[in-house]
Amino acid sequence: MGFTQLATMLINRLVKGISVEIFTFLNSVTPERTCTKQAFSKARKKLKHTAFIELNAFYVTAFYESTLYRSYQNKFRLLAVDGSLCQLPAAKQLITHFGQWKNKTAKGMPMGRASLVYDVYNRVVVSGRLASLEKSETDLFREQYEHISSQSDTLDKSLYLMDRGYPSHDLCTMMARNGDFFLIRCKKDFCKPVTEFVHSDKQEALILLNPTLWYTKKGEKRGSRFKEPLTVRIVRIKLSAGRYEYLLTNMEQASHDELNELYALRWGVETYYDYLKDSMELENFSAKTVEGVLQDFHACLLGSNLVNMLINEAEEELQEQQTDKKNKYTYQINRKTATGILRNQVISILFLEKDIPAKLEQLKKQIKSSKTAIVPHRKFPRFKKRRSARKFHMPKKKAL
Repeated sequence: MGFTQLATMLINRLVKGISVEIFTFLNSVTPERTCTKQAFSKARKKLKHTAFIELNAFYVTAFYESTLYRSYQNKFRLLAVDGSLCQLPAAKQLITHFGQWKNKTAKGMPMGRASLVYDVYNRVVVSGRLASLEKSETDLFREQYEHISSQSDTLDKSLYLMDRGYPSHDLCTMMARNGDFFLIRCKKDFCKPVTEFVHSDKQEALILLNPTLWYTKKGEKRGSRFKEPLTVRIVRIKLSAGRYEYLLTNMEQASHDELNELYALRWGVETYYDYLKDSMELENFSAKTVEGVLQDFHACLLGSNLVNMLINEAEEELQEQQTDKKNKYTYQINRKTATGILRNQVISILFLEKDIPAKLEQLKKQIKSSKTAIVPHRKFPRFKKRRSARKFHMPKKKAL
């Protein structure tokens, strides 16, 4: 089994038994050939997970050079940043490398910390990482940001949307010096100038973020990389529930309403995590080794980008078709159903189809028939659930 066949199988997601997946793949491509689980595992050991990181970087670069790319007000990319915990298979090797998550009632399970930089306008995962629990979300994003900024000299500047776990003097200074923008929610007691602003009657102000010193979990003393204070704008936003949120930004001209709308778009990365874990079955790993888990993780991100590229195109066509109709609601494509339809089509397109454009048009026509209404101003209460070992439930059928 060569690189192309192996990579395609991993991008297509190995969510069933390995023997079943191998049979399905070979039966689609070359029915006369056979391959055992042992041969597949031996071939997989020769593959590095960095191959999928490079492939995704190639895809992202090509996407932003295409006509499909949309930017906010033709000024910058909207990139939402967030971290999440990923449940891993039970294996000593994974516990040693990634760590174990425990609570008062459970014996614990291997977990890794994921970090995504996600383009909420174009639904593209620009960068993804899976690391040990010892690494913080801020440390992971710093690594991702340095890599993204070194690769995007020819692209528009970016606006990074982040929640309360990310504000820091170092990150804000680094983004400001690169000419990027940030919009970060902060806690009421994030620093002394923020606390003073919270207790004032002001709607906005300019405050100074000063370099800080802190101790890591291992007792190591660390200090800010940048020694000069940074002037940032802080804005008070009133929420519908009557509470307030406080946003830090280096955007000087944006109004309060615009900043509120922009920060609300950060929720897109939260829903994308739900899409990855529920529809793409991100946590349904096919290996119990560190390299195998990383292969599955990065192949899943690349696969989600490829699937969503076609879904986005179909959704644009669907919206154009609705302009002449007088429907009560605007409709969007059901992404879970579309993901199920497109699974295994990657194999067909790469290995069997001679007329790829015609095949893509046929697939877009199929997924446009699966649509759901967009009901405005609909809200649901958010409940924090205790983590459960049960990942698959009968009432909640999967896409794959």
